[in-house]
Amino acid sequence: MCRKTNDGYYEFVGKCLIAMPGIQDCRFDRSVILICSHSKDGSMGFVLNHPVEKSAFRSILQELKSYVDPIIKQKDIQIFRGGPVEQGRAFVLHSLDYSSINTATVGSICGVTCTLDALKWLTNKKSHARSFLAFGYAAWSSGQLEREITENYWLTVEATSILVFDTPYSNRYNKALGMLGVREATLSSIIGHA
Repeated sequence: MCRKTNDGYYEFVGKCLIAMPGIQDCRFDRSVILICSHSKDGSMGFVLNHPVEKSAFRSILQELKSYVDPIIKQKDIQIFRGGPVEQGRAFVLHSLDYSSINTATVGSICGVTCTLDALKWLTNKKSHARSFLAFGYAAWSSGQLEREITENYWLTVEATSILVFDTPYSNRYNKALGMLGVREATLSSIIGHA
């Protein structure tokens, strides 16, 4: 459950949203979203389980000529559609064994860095950091996320590094539900006030 902060807002950073079956936005169908920032001004996070075709990623890397060979040849990294906002912008979500002055941390779960140096370092064979790449992010205006949760668009669960990095993306939705003791078959597709 989410707790209220001193300023009266619920703390969602470090939580995962789990899309309910009746969510009206098909871009978030069966989504698990890690919330990375939340304040009175709004919220943002990354979808953890909607992959991008490898071929699309390779074509993007062709534009980054000095980074193409090291990245493609050294590691097979997971790439996700992080959300519908700024879809051309790449974010590296990674374990906390990598950090730079540009890294924002999400509790003790992960870091988020959006520099090419981070991408190059994390794809190096010597790196043991767990990581993936997200293009774009999900965002909510002030109070929007709270309203959507009240109207049963989302369930919330505490994020863990196991869910974020170690669970195969195709199982993250069911794993997140299981952390609440819920199965998808028992969820109602009717959205509205509880």
